[in-house]
Amino acid sequence: MITVSAIVYMERTAVSVTAPDLIRDLRISETQMGSIFSAFYLAYAAFMTPGGALLDRYGARRVLGASGLAAALFTALTAICGLKVFVT
Repeated sequence: MITVSAIVYMERTAVSVTAPDLIRDLRISETQMGSIFSAFYLAYAAFMTPGGALLDRYGARRVLGASGLAAALFTALTAICGLKVFVT
């Protein structure tokens, strides 16, 4: 559980750390970046309640394991999407 907490903390922090690069590379305004932050944190907060309910029902080991695998999958898909942008 500590490992998952550390990973989630790094993911939340990564959005803030990469903001200047995202603004420059994607040519978006600071207002648009604020919308990205809001969407990220709103989705993060929205999934806390269902996540807690799943933990209560199925147990921490199963839910955290499935969450970790899903996060790895979506991270890999993000990298694949980035490759397609640079190829075309």
